[in-house]
Amino acid sequence: MNKNKIKKLIKAKKHPQFLGSFGKRGQRKGKKWLRWRRPRGRDNEKKMQKKADGQHPSTGYKTMRAIRFLHPSGLPEKMIYNEDSFNENDKNFVLRISGTVGNKKRIKIAEKAEKLGLKLLNKGNLFWKKKKEIKTKENLKTEIKKDGKKEIKENENKSDAKTEIKKEINENMKTKSDVK
Repeated sequence: MNKNKIKKLIKAKKHPQFLGSFGKRGQRKGKKWLRWRRPRGRDNEKKMQKKADGQHPSTGYKTMRAIRFLHPSGLPEKMIYNEDSFNENDKNFVLRISGTVGNKKRIKIAEKAEKLGLKLLNKGNLFWKKKKEIKTKENLKTEIKKDGKKEIKENENKSDAKTEIKKEINENMKTKSDVK
């Protein structure tokens, strides 16, 4: 199928919101009440599908096979667990990093995907995480000013470097709050 046709079909796929018939009608407000729960009970009219308070899910609402499990961009998703699980041949996929992957691997995966020109769905706020990682690498070296000259001295204690980073972050937060 044509990509434009697939995108149109994906936009058109809609079904009614299936609400469960639990609780009083006046109470059914908020996220908790918007999910489907199968009607149980001997004389429940929604269970019998005679007269109901909303639609009952059935196989007729199933999405078309051509567009089932596709991302709204029209491409199928591929789950990524490490750097080796994708390559440049995955241009016809949209990549999603698994939730079990840590920050260090996430950053490496994002960099590799960017180099290969692949679309990554859940990058999140990797820029901030990358910045934090760079600071932790630089925490081994600190600059000390003496008589207008900069001298680099290596820290022997990592805890000193961590406290310095925390101070920098707190100062940045204070300056941001002052701007507001």
